[in-house]
Amino acid sequence: MKELLWDSSYEIGVEEIDRQHMEFIKLLRRFHIGAQNAIPLAIQLRILQELVKYTEYHFCSEENIMLITKYPDLANQQAEHSRLLKSLERRVDLYRTAPHTGEQFSEFLYDWFVNHTQVEDKKLTAHIGRGETFAQPTPIVPVEVKPAAE
Repeated sequence: MKELLWDSSYEIGVEEIDRQHMEFIKLLRRFHIGAQNAIPLAIQLRILQELVKYTEYHFCSEENIMLITKYPDLANQQAEHSRLLKSLERRVDLYRTAPHTGEQFSEFLYDWFVNHTQVEDKKLTAHIGRGETFAQPTPIVPVEVKPAAE
């Protein structure tokens, strides 16, 4: 299997999504190295739980960007995200009973990531344009908190 490192070819040109994809690769790598080194199954499953939750967050974030930019294929993307998430959850459940398949699971995650980012996510980039800054985090505006009147 190809080494699980971030590569600029994974970039889609939307900074917020690219940062999230980098984090996904870090989680995938954490799982892969842990499985290779036979860390306790309970820890491997926690890493996979984190990966599932991060994937949910990431898909929600992407869909919000699609809503903001009036992405015409939003409904299909939502269906694809739902399908991918269910597939991931099923595979995590299977992994509980067959942890010896860590290498196969890592390959599934890597292939899933590459295929999704290089095909589906690049469609979003084509829609909104490379380097868009709309998705940058909103600066935190200080808010004065006054103590309650006595």
